[in-house]
Amino acid sequence: MDFFPGFKWAVTTAFRDPLGACRFEQGDALYNTRSAYAGEWRDALAVLEYGIDITSPPRAQSAALKHEDSGVFERNWGTKVEFDLVNYKDGKRKQPITTTQGRLYTFLRTGNFSLFDQNTDAPQCPKLVLEVNRAKAKKETKEAILETIQGIFLKRMTECIAKPNLFILAFDETNPVSRAKMVTIRDCLRPFNFSSLILTPEEAGLSDWQDFTATLSFIGFCMDSGASEKIRDALKAALYKPAKMLDLPASPNIEGQEAKPKPDAFKLRRHGLFIPAKEHKTNGDIFCLSFAHGHFYRYRVSRSKEAKAPQELIDYLELIKTDCVPNDYFNNPPFCSDLDSKLSIALDSEELAPITRLARASFTNEKYKMAHENLEVYLLENDPLTIATEIPVWLEPAEYDFYETLCSNKGEV
Repeated sequence: MDFFPGFKWAVTTAFRDPLGACRFEQGDALYNTRSAYAGEWRDALAVLEYGIDITSPPRAQSAALKHEDSGVFERNWGTKVEFDLVNYKDGKRKQPITTTQGRLYTFLRTGNFSLFDQNTDAPQCPKLVLEVNRAKAKKETKEAILETIQGIFLKRMTECIAKPNLFILAFDETNPVSRAKMVTIRDCLRPFNFSSLILTPEEAGLSDWQDFTATLSFIGFCMDSGASEKIRDALKAALYKPAKMLDLPASPNIEGQEAKPKPDAFKLRRHGLFIPAKEHKTNGDIFCLSFAHGHFYRYRVSRSKEAKAPQELIDYLELIKTDCVPNDYFNNPPFCSDLDSKLSIALDSEELAPITRLARASFTNEKYKMAHENLEVYLLENDPLTIATEIPVWLEPAEYDFYETLCSNKGEV
């Protein structure tokens, strides 16, 4: 019989669902030693000290969790639970106890009987798996939890690997959404011959490891491959659910018609942290990342100027650096360059405009073979208004109500 390691009491994996929902029900029986679950009962009585027999709430049939809803655990945390605390050392004396599911959960984890005293401070609800993947390590820092622990995974998993790609995420066996996601991720990464490593929050070096659920762990997948973008695309194909909508501002619509909500923009970072094999360069202030979108396009960003940009722009530029650009969009039509659209813009030519002078001055820059790269890098180095170049931008049909008038072809532009 298997047990969850994060508890002082012997909690078997059969209690996966009660732990995931933070709801123990009538008929559940727990013991403080693993011996109670193995061999003869009379032998177990020789070492058994305490047991818990849940008497309330009544057993209920609940639907499986289908979405990333951490609210179930949190809602049950403060609800009432009643049980008999059986003292096997004192002739099976029963002590009826009324407390909360959260206090019972914490007791099973710590073995601290004072938790049943309602005059003591109630334990706080722990951090759950579905929020940990994108949560900050501490309130006073912007660094997320996964970024905090990536070093230990890199150290333990990438030694002697030529082109290591790492995907790290939080996992909880008691959460059905997390379990299903883990199956999906393993299946999509199988062609890349991954190795994996599982660490508890304490093993990962987090000082606040007790603030997480007792069943939470971190798992890292390592793939030795130069095809970082293929790995990213595989993860996106497995994890992206385009039908899902978020409560985002509506897109503009025709007068008299109801505006449509914007679709949820896929962000791999919501699911975990992907650390690709070396595929970018930093030349002083300039960050560079290459995309094979038909031709090679080199996305470059001036770090110092990016830091002074509006936050929304910073978020987008960082998303391009670290998240999942939909490469399949850029390798299949339609493309913006093919659109037959008329723009009501009056073009003017001004030889003395600042951008014109900068373009002319860039002729002296011959670092690269292609003239447009020399121009782009010169602007990044010398123009205070040029923040980034070759920025991937795409438009999905559901984002724009006039999409069919813009593009008669199906697909993303």
